Amino acid sequence: MKNYLLDTNVLLHDPNSLLRFKQNHVLIPIEVIEEIDRFKRERSELGQNARSVSRMLDSLRGQGRLSEGVPLQNGGVLKIVFQDKDGMPGNGGQSDKSVDSRIIAQALALQRAHADVPTILVTKDINLRIKADTLGLAAEDYENDRVELQDLYTGLSERVVTADLIAQFKVREELDLPEGEIHHPNEYCSLVDAASPKKAVLCKVDAAGKKLVPIHDSRDGVW
Repeated sequence: MKNYLLDTNVLLHDPNSLLRFKQNHVLIPIEVIEEIDRFKRERSELGQNARSVSRMLDSLRGQGRLSEGVPLQNGGVLKIVFQDKDGMPGNGGQSDKSVDSRIIAQALALQRAHADVPTILVTKDINLRIKADTLGLAAEDYENDRVELQDLYTGLSERVVTADLIAQFKVREELDLPEGEIHHPNEYCSLVDAASPKKAVLCKVDAAGKKLVPIHDSRDGVW
């Protein structure tokens, strides 16, 4: 078992990061909750992720006191941790230190209090990882969501067809997709001329996911 202490940027990067640490203890400093609260009103991806984190924590609150630890669906345990004025785990006293310094102090206090359990600070802030390493605290980047570029779906497929079929598509402005194929609305597709591969027509899957339709404007449905 390990203690993973999460920084704010990890939760804002991936609201589901709470569930990414298997059967270990996931610890969130009270300072992180305060920072999450400041982001909730933003009309951005960060604001959306902050609201997702808050909703998730609120739902977990129904399973018990977060300050004492509640079980997660993956077998781990989530706990909100805080310090007293002396810098030791306690009853929520505040200090005048920066948020990063308070998070580091919390992690070091946990490391001292639970010497038999590895305590790891997880943050996407490289400078905070360097500071933690200098103070003898294990720190890791959050990489659970890292994927290889070649494994990503491009959103664009190709279909090699005859010139006659391309001509029909231009006239009818639709082309039925084969039965049994699964497609999502707005997937892009290039109809490539089998006789002349440099000739192609860009189209997309319709809202029903059943046929291809033309794109009349380059700004049409581009996201």
